[in-house]
Amino acid sequence: MTDFDVIDGGDGTPQQPKWQLLFSDAGECGAAAGHWSNIVNAMRSAETLSVANGHAIKRLVIGQIVFDRACAAVARDGAVRRVKGVDRRNPQWMLVKQSAELCAGIEAELGLPPARRARVGKVPRKQRQRTAADGYPRPVK
Repeated sequence: MTDFDVIDGGDGTPQQPKWQLLFSDAGECGAAAGHWSNIVNAMRSAETLSVANGHAIKRLVIGQIVFDRACAAVARDGAVRRVKGVDRRNPQWMLVKQSAELCAGIEAELGLPPARRARVGKVPRKQRQRTAADGYPRPVK
C-alpha cells in the first residue's frame, strides 16, 4: 500500500496570462513576465495574493508595458513635436501621464506601495478540514 499526500488545490497564485496573445514584441512579452513575477512575489511576501487579484495584476502589467512603450516614444521624439509648423505636445506624453495614473491606482488597490500596505487586509488561508479517515493509523514506511 502506498502513502498519499493531500493536495489542497494550489497556493492561491493566479495563473500568468499568455503575453504572446497581447504583445507582438518578444521583448515586451519578457518584460511583462518579469513585471508579473515581481508583483506576485511582492504580494505573496505581504500575504495579500489571491486568485481574485489576477485580472488587476494583468491590468497593472499591461499599464506598465504601455507606460514603457510611451516613454520610449517620448524619449525618441521629444515631449513637444512640430506639426504643420506649430509646436504641439506629443500625444505619447499624455499616454505616459494616463498610464502612470492608472498604474498608481491599481498598485494602491493591490496594496503594493508601502504606504498603502497596512490598509490592505491579508488573505486568509483555508485550513485542511479533518475527515473521518484522519483517525485511522497511517501505513508504516
